[in-house]
Amino acid sequence: MLNRRLQRRVVVASVFIAMLKFNFASDATATDYRLRPGDTIEISVAGVPELKQRLTLDIDGQTTLPLVGVLHGSGLTVAELKEKLQQLLPAKAFRMTGLGMRLDGEEVQRVVEANDIAVNVTEYSPVYVNGDVAKPGEQHFRPELTVRQAVALAGGYDVMRYHFVDPVIESADLQADYQTLWTEQAREQLRLARLNAELGNKTDIAMPTIGQWPISHKLANDLLGNETQQLSLWGADLNKEIDFLNRAVKNATEQLTQLADQREKEKEGVDADSAELQRLTTYKEKGDVTSNRVTDARRAMLLSSTRLLQTEEQIVQITREKEGYLRGLEKLNDKGRMEILSQIQDSEVRLATINAKISSTADKLVYAGTMRSQLSLGKTAGPTVSIIRRSNETPKKIDGTEDTLLEPGDVVEISIIPKATTAENRPLD
Repeated sequence: MLNRRLQRRVVVASVFIAMLKFNFASDATATDYRLRPGDTIEISVAGVPELKQRLTLDIDGQTTLPLVGVLHGSGLTVAELKEKLQQLLPAKAFRMTGLGMRLDGEEVQRVVEANDIAVNVTEYSPVYVNGDVAKPGEQHFRPELTVRQAVALAGGYDVMRYHFVDPVIESADLQADYQTLWTEQAREQLRLARLNAELGNKTDIAMPTIGQWPISHKLANDLLGNETQQLSLWGADLNKEIDFLNRAVKNATEQLTQLADQREKEKEGVDADSAELQRLTTYKEKGDVTSNRVTDARRAMLLSSTRLLQTEEQIVQITREKEGYLRGLEKLNDKGRMEILSQIQDSEVRLATINAKISSTADKLVYAGTMRSQLSLGKTAGPTVSIIRRSNETPKKIDGTEDTLLEPGDVVEISIIPKATTAENRPLD
């Protein structure tokens, strides 16, 4: 009884191992497919669900099979994997937990010779779609998957977003932004030219030809006239300030000259009053003059000394004022240059920012214009499809179409914009 039960279980086990067949696709190309890292395979035996194994090839292209150990499957076809299993299984003996039975090497050999091994690929390495699609990223691979189908899974071409934003309106808005940016660029360039003229104390603005900007000549001339007027007003104001300080210095110099002459006369007066006081003091001691005359002489000397001190104080004050005016002239030049240099730096930064925005807006205009022309024709001219595919571990780039069949692990690059027409490939005015 025990031997019959064991024989029945051996038969069930033989059916299980018999189903290790690779179920990739029915056409001829499926037999040529070679497993790669990321593929998931399923090994099962009919009637023995406990033995079902679902395995994923790791980054090294190998996995661990309970009956075999480490199994390297990357690069093998289905037939080659099956043949490899047929070589490895007879050398093993295994215990089937849950069935309470043991198969020795001879019993495994009989199962293998029945050619009932089955392997199913349940999930392939994903493909990746990038570029002008609505949702770039990873897509599950299916047999007979084409570029067109992968793009559809990625949400379609990027032109689909114009179902929500009208490219005609978008183009008009971008064109307005483009003209506004060029106007700002012209104004900033003229402002920079005016600042450089101020820095060099020039009366004229040195600037490039007005026709370089895609704006009306009237607007360009108005901007130039505005900056020229500002330069003229700045020059007039600077000259007024310089003239004021120069007049102040001149007046201070003249006052100092007068005060110097006055000081000399007052010194002479002080000396004369001092001598007279000395003389009268001597006569008083002899009794030849009264005390009142000596007192009057002393007052006269004190008054002349006071006037001398006041003159000296005025000289010191006016000398300080003159030095302040001279320092003002120096600071007017130095401070003015520092402020102009700071404004030039700010202007150059703003000009660089404006130029970057012009380039970006120009690219958007090209894109929106392409979408508008495509929508007006009711169809696209067809995308550019590039496929990066690994062959013998070496990636290679393949030019494809929307109907090109994909393989697991392919990376698809989609472009619907002609690169030769982008602003990046044209000179910036």
